[in-house]
Amino acid sequence: MGDFVQKRSGSSPIDRLRNGGGSAEIPPGLGKIVSMKGIGNRIYFIAEKGVSSAVWADHIDPERTNPDIPLMVQRVELSYGSETEFIRRTLCASFALLDQTYLPRGLDIDGLLALSIRAASSFCSVSDAITAMTNHQDETKSQKLSGGYLPSTPNFQNAAKQCLGDLRDIECAIKEMCFFFYPKKTNKSPWDTDLKFAINKSFSNNTDAIEAFEKARNYLEIVADHRHSAFHEDRHKRVIFLDYTLDKRGFIVCPTIEVIHPKNPSPRCDFLTYLNARVVDLAHIFELFLGWLCQLNVKSPHDAFVSHVVSVPPEQAEAGSTTIWKTSLKAGLSMSDGKIGPVHGLES
Repeated sequence: MGDFVQKRSGSSPIDRLRNGGGSAEIPPGLGKIVSMKGIGNRIYFIAEKGVSSAVWADHIDPERTNPDIPLMVQRVELSYGSETEFIRRTLCASFALLDQTYLPRGLDIDGLLALSIRAASSFCSVSDAITAMTNHQDETKSQKLSGGYLPSTPNFQNAAKQCLGDLRDIECAIKEMCFFFYPKKTNKSPWDTDLKFAINKSFSNNTDAIEAFEKARNYLEIVADHRHSAFHEDRHKRVIFLDYTLDKRGFIVCPTIEVIHPKNPSPRCDFLTYLNARVVDLAHIFELFLGWLCQLNVKSPHDAFVSHVVSVPPEQAEAGSTTIWKTSLKAGLSMSDGKIGPVHGLES
């Protein structure tokens, strides 16, 4: 995982430069690094206010012909970091849980990490739109407007549809994450068949977990249906986006959304409220599914130990995530003087 370090022998000046020690800082303004991970030939850094990545000079100039290329070449990937909840529940949780120590051999860890970055990018896109619309509404509210001249949100219809498309991308990413652990047997197979079976089997005594899975599954269906209604309108389904309007009391109403759908309609509501709720809920579902998938496929590092995915308080977060691995001795075993053996009195 993470083929991002390349070393080769040599005694030329550029060999000594590339093979020697060095240091680099992440781009300014991102704050402190909370986690890092190698994905493919890049190193990704989650910082407080953003996510950056870097590649070694040898990946740009493998023949080592240009000594002026910096040892590490970086770029900013995302403008949101661990201070943002959806980054903690997607990227931070993925960096903490997607560890080969605990997961089956052959699982495509890099593919899963890349998927989490894609999902986080879609969250960022929606969040950018929320910020732009919020700023516009704040500016509008600060002005003295006549009811006869309503304000308008720049490019509202297209921006609103794009948000539904981004939310759908997140929903698809959550489903694709399941396929890494439970590949579909045929193209027509439901996406959740094997996962649902595993959850019902492993959590048979935990009705809360089974109920949570069904609610999350239904929520993902709603996200998909709302996007479909916006992009594939017909007489049975459509989405009504309304920019600023005036109600019968003479008050200006901020932009709204209403979804007409035979199974999953949504009454007219404030569009920013709708988007904010979707971001919070989908981030929670992403983390929930990731935790379930890892727990259902756990591989403990030693026969004497058992590992679990657990939720911890913020002060115990690892890699910026409060969803982490916890490993302990199996029941009936204890450790004394560095040796593992049966608890006294339980020996056979």
